[in-house]
Amino acid sequence: METVSAPTNIACVKYWGKASVEYNTPINSSNSVTLDQSDLRAVTTASASHDFSEDRLWLNGEEEVGAATSKRFRACVDGVRR
Repeated sequence: METVSAPTNIACVKYWGKASVEYNTPINSSNSVTLDQSDLRAVTTASASHDFSEDRLWLNGEEEVGAATSKRFRACVDGVRR
């Protein structure tokens, strides 16, 4: 089991996509603020075991039913397994 934390980032002007995939340039300028982790942060804990029979997700202490079939959840979990 591992637990990590990440600072919270608040976008003042939102990123809207790429103007050029080749040059990795954005369509518009953006502006954001990253808060110090002592003020606000996201904490994530992950656990893996061969004994687990299924993938499950909890948010704020409550299990998210059906999360294992979510495209985004699957991309994260399956990416870690590679």
